[in-house]
Amino acid sequence: MINNLLLLNFQSHKRSEFKFHPGVNVIIGESDAGKSAIMRAFKWLTKNRPQGDSFRSRWTSKEDHVVVKMWADDPRHMNDHASREIVKGEPIYHLGAQTFRAFKTEVPEELEAYFNMSDVNIQLQMDSPFLLSSSPGDVAKYFNDVARLSEIDTTLQSINSATHEIELTIGVEGKKDKPATGLIKQIADAKESLDRFDYLEQFEAEIEVLEEMEERFLRTTRSVTSIQNLIGAIKGLDESIKKESAMLEMEDDLNDIFSDMYDREQAELKYDALNQLFKEIESVQDLILQQKNMLNLEEPIIKLIELYKKEKEQLLEGNKLSSLIRSIKDINVSIERAEIRYNSLYNEFEDNFPQICPLCGKIYETPKMTK
Repeated sequence: MINNLLLLNFQSHKRSEFKFHPGVNVIIGESDAGKSAIMRAFKWLTKNRPQGDSFRSRWTSKEDHVVVKMWADDPRHMNDHASREIVKGEPIYHLGAQTFRAFKTEVPEELEAYFNMSDVNIQLQMDSPFLLSSSPGDVAKYFNDVARLSEIDTTLQSINSATHEIELTIGVEGKKDKPATGLIKQIADAKESLDRFDYLEQFEAEIEVLEEMEERFLRTTRSVTSIQNLIGAIKGLDESIKKESAMLEMEDDLNDIFSDMYDREQAELKYDALNQLFKEIESVQDLILQQKNMLNLEEPIIKLIELYKKEKEQLLEGNKLSSLIRSIKDINVSIERAEIRYNSLYNEFEDNFPQICPLCGKIYETPKMTK
């Protein structure tokens, strides 16, 4: 089962990580949110599709890495992960600490065995409902792949092949129309040869034949042991099939459980949203109370503002009067200085001007001073 999936620079995903639950997982989202890209990432990792360079994100260059990593609970690689990345334009696969390179368009056999996935394992957005439109043969093939019954067929073929080789090695007894074969024929031939020797020589030959027969017997015993081991493996696979069958019988119940879990998660989300809304309402109520307290202070504050405005106007008037007073004082000082200057000039004129005007020849009369 797939536990986690990590996408780096793959189509619309700059860095996205997904955690999957046991059973059926459904990916939902708005249009162009990257749902189909997740499915393409699965196929790109497990089936080497799509090919070319169309999966690369638009913001990357050919020097940037494109990575798809997948973690599964395969007991053979419990703490490892499988991944595929593009390094300088070349696809490289990883399985734990091992590194593989794809041969043409094929995925390495080690990773195919690790994934154990086919097209029916991934339900795309526009596909028909799961297995409902498939033929009975396709459905049976899918469950055979899931239960790995193909391994049983391979094991049975190996057993039949080993049994056939053992039968050929042992051979059959001779009949009237058919001679003996294999070890039986060799034993019969050895008996005929021993009859032609003396007792000691015959005894020595028998020992050699028996030693050879013993060696072949040991080889045959080892083959039988291998067959017994294969039988044990078949029994183990039978147990696995029974367990998988029990899991398939529980599919409807598990789907109901998953549906209930989903409903519960949605209810918890709604509860959290309502709780957050209640907190916001309480905060708004506190704010309204503060505003009401501020409204109670509105009339005193307005009076203070009016008093402040009047005081400010009076202060401005006072400043204007002070300025006028200073101006008047300065003017008075200027007038006094002008009078002193005038008197000084007038006296000097009287002292220096003759009685008869040198210009008109008339007697000059002193004018009266005015203030």
